[in-house]
Amino acid sequence: MSPPPPLRKEAAPDWAALPPELLALVAGRLRHSVDYVRFRSVCSRWRAAARRIPFPPLLALPFDPDASALPFFDPSEIASSAAIRSLPLPEARHQALLGSSRGWLFLIDEAGSVSLLNPFTRARFCLPPVTETLARASSLSVSKVRDRWVLDHRNGKQPVTLYHMRSTFISEATLSSTPSEGDECAVIIVAVLASSTKLAFCRIGDREWTLFNTALHNFVSSVAYCDGRFYAVDAFGEVCACDVGISTRATYISSLMLPPERDSFRIMGLKKELLLVAHYMDGDFPHFKHHYEIYRTDIKRRMKWYRVDTIATRTVFLSVHFNSNAIGGAFYGCKSNAMYFSEPIRGGREPSRSQIHKMAVMDVTNGCLEVISCNCIVQFSREVFWFTPCLY
Repeated sequence: MSPPPPLRKEAAPDWAALPPELLALVAGRLRHSVDYVRFRSVCSRWRAAARRIPFPPLLALPFDPDASALPFFDPSEIASSAAIRSLPLPEARHQALLGSSRGWLFLIDEAGSVSLLNPFTRARFCLPPVTETLARASSLSVSKVRDRWVLDHRNGKQPVTLYHMRSTFISEATLSSTPSEGDECAVIIVAVLASSTKLAFCRIGDREWTLFNTALHNFVSSVAYCDGRFYAVDAFGEVCACDVGISTRATYISSLMLPPERDSFRIMGLKKELLLVAHYMDGDFPHFKHHYEIYRTDIKRRMKWYRVDTIATRTVFLSVHFNSNAIGGAFYGCKSNAMYFSEPIRGGREPSRSQIHKMAVMDVTNGCLEVISCNCIVQFSREVFWFTPCLY
């Protein structure tokens, strides 16, 4: 009896040879930024077939500096059990996050080295390190001991850990534009300091930060870039315009003249208009009730603020303690004329006091709130922020 014929080895499918129209059809049905990145990474033909799609910002959840991944919540997947995902970030190991701007993350390590990282493309740029001068602008005295920062306190020297880098040097930063190959040196980065009326700026490639005075009387709480200028708002709603470059100057613009019980202000730029969100709370701890008011102004006309009760088809994503905010429209799976906001995550140090983090969606017109669980069980207390996927 003759042996059976050898099995024919099936040729592996040539996925790169799929028709362009079929690839474009598949790419057009992608609804989530992580899936979109994976699709584009297959090969050049798949990358060319994926047209540009606006994806909603993602909520960065507490980052463990000893780990190598950033967990995040996707608001477009609220109804899905897969709303919590993670991005591998080995570049961020042993570093703290200083927020995000235009989809890029700001990182700092315990030695004070600062960098800019795109978590999707993995592009990275080094920024100037922090110095005693930046801390001094926030009325803090620091020194370096064996490549680590210490805070000079009346009771002695205290180490500045990763968790305290934001409250000592830079609390957050804003980009004038998205860094891209060939013109990244034109990008201006403005940093909000820990507790200061001053700001600091640099360009990619600079060796040090440059301090400049604002026209504000209270600590700067938020900065936005709009139509060629940076705009800063302080803790009492006063706003100034900052021209940053060869000749840097700040000009006081206006104040909202609101009652003093507002807790914080966040400013956002969109084309040729600015939005200012005022936040305050009432009630007793821990059952605070949050209130938000949205104001707008046209920067090409007289700078007068008007309270708005609708943002039409737009959606605002707000971080209470970060300037990593965003505004856009027509995001898949997200509500329009709404504001998504997230408080700091507050968990206990004991496992029994761990909490499931929740965020809220507010209808801008009627102020009604919908509380949403992020399905993220946390311990300790951490601040969270939004970051917009920058995929190109």
